[in-house]
Amino acid sequence: MPSREHIQDLLLHALLLAALSALLSVIAWAVHPARIPWVGDWAHHVETLALREGIPLVNTPEMRRIAAAGTHLILDARPLADFDAGHIPGAVPLPYDNLDAHYEQARLLMSPEMPVVAYCSGGSCDDSFLLCLHLRKQGFTNVILYAEGWTAWEASP
Repeated sequence: MPSREHIQDLLLHALLLAALSALLSVIAWAVHPARIPWVGDWAHHVETLALREGIPLVNTPEMRRIAAAGTHLILDARPLADFDAGHIPGAVPLPYDNLDAHYEQARLLMSPEMPVVAYCSGGSCDDSFLLCLHLRKQGFTNVILYAEGWTAWEASP
């Protein structure tokens, strides 16, 4: 069994390592050009990013109208297993985590001016936002984000 002094030495070393780690983290945060804010509205982070990029947002009632009307191509940016477990009616899978393997097939369904709505799991998921950015870089001009995503869709009546 370790002696009392040995245990105290281990605890002291652990505390020193924790303090050094915290100090280095603060220094890295202070000098990094894209630092993460200490305080922020993380519940709406993806929506804030979308608005900053000029990507329009739709809420759940608007998304239900769009899905019912069939006026937009709806892209599900979640992994295929999630899509297979359930998705918005009429949605096409375009998983952002495997975009290269699925983009060309989905591209056949799209034209640059076609209205497209992308969604993923919900407010904290940024896959649909990243998909919107990708589509805009590819020349698509009418890209919309449903940031509330599958979680809100499934929970709404």
